[in-house]
Amino acid sequence: MRSAIHVESSSVTGTWTICTQNINYTPTIDSLLGLYPTLIAKYRVLIYNGDVDACVPYNDNEQWTSSLGYQIDQDWHQWLVNSQVAGYATSYQANGFQFITVKGSGHMVPEYRPVQALQMFTQFLNNQPF
Repeated sequence: MRSAIHVESSSVTGTWTICTQNINYTPTIDSLLGLYPTLIAKYRVLIYNGDVDACVPYNDNEQWTSSLGYQIDQDWHQWLVNSQVAGYATSYQANGFQFITVKGSGHMVPEYRPVQALQMFTQFLNNQPF
């Protein structure tokens, strides 16, 4: 079964599909939490969640991102798409590290909220604040 969603914005048009191939995955480490400070020091990092994700609740990811201990640059605030609330964001004073939610999305953000997902990725790649 394949799911396809057509996405259009002012600069991008295309179809996003979800892969249904079985992927065999064997974890080799219990937690990657200790790796994040190294990644954040070298790269801009964005952690995002759908706010109605029953598999990975956003409040758990919000908790572990805040547990890293970085100073907050901009506390919990809304971010917008087409003048509508698309979710909420916290920005940290650590090389652009951010945590955001996508309002009304489940686990697969591009599938459930393609317009917001495209805007989220565009803003992140263009180093624009949320």
